[in-house]
Amino acid sequence: MNYSFMDTITQRVAEVLEPKGYQKQNVDTDKDYVSLFTGESNAYMVVYNATKQLTALKVCGMEDGQPDNQWKSVSTWIFDPEKDGSKEINSIANDFTDFLSGGKPKLVNKGKKKSKNNDDGNADPKFFCKRLVNVFPELKEEIWEEEDGYDPFRGVTFTEEHIMPKVTQLMQTGDKQKIQKFATILNSQYSAGDLNTRSIITIVVLNGIKPEQEEKIEEFLSDELAKAWKFARPYRTKKVKPEKVKPIKPSVMQRLGEQ
Repeated sequence: MNYSFMDTITQRVAEVLEPKGYQKQNVDTDKDYVSLFTGESNAYMVVYNATKQLTALKVCGMEDGQPDNQWKSVSTWIFDPEKDGSKEINSIANDFTDFLSGGKPKLVNKGKKKSKNNDDGNADPKFFCKRLVNVFPELKEEIWEEEDGYDPFRGVTFTEEHIMPKVTQLMQTGDKQKIQKFATILNSQYSAGDLNTRSIITIVVLNGIKPEQEEKIEEFLSDELAKAWKFARPYRTKKVKPEKVKPIKPSVMQRLGEQ
């Protein structure tokens, strides 16, 4: 397979990581595409699974100068080389570099294996919402407005008001390819997310899907997320406590008008 599209993404990743002191390592693999960057305290891997057509950015800690191999996906995209092109390549590269530009992720203490129940993820609700732009492009401007008007980002409120109407419409259309893409993001963000993000995914998003529409997404959920959703279902009728309302900052237009 021609992996030139991955070379482009990897080059963009290198442009962010190498100035921070990361070094690209040679990786021998007889299948798929793997690119490894190691730093003092953590390592990043860009990988493409040709069978599943998944492109992922993963992170793990470093121990004795080597990756500890406790890899965690921080972002996963579906990419079909036969259908997708430069637009999708650019979106993936932008997504990966956006995460990497945000600083170092929180990693586990060396010598300790991560517990699935610990709040040790590094993806917060805002990061999760931004990933969904890949499925719902119109979210991009809505996220900008939220960021401009509220601090901190209201993950629960934003999800209920802006994301769930789009999810409901998606389930009604039954677009299998788009639902799979949506589920793939839920899977990766649940795995990488902090406690707030995981709660939003299970209690707000998945519990917000009508029971008669559930089977449309269930087949695409990871075992980890499917199990978590099973335990979250009893809370379906309970209202998630919204964030405390913070003073609204003047919008960009309002600030310009005051000048």
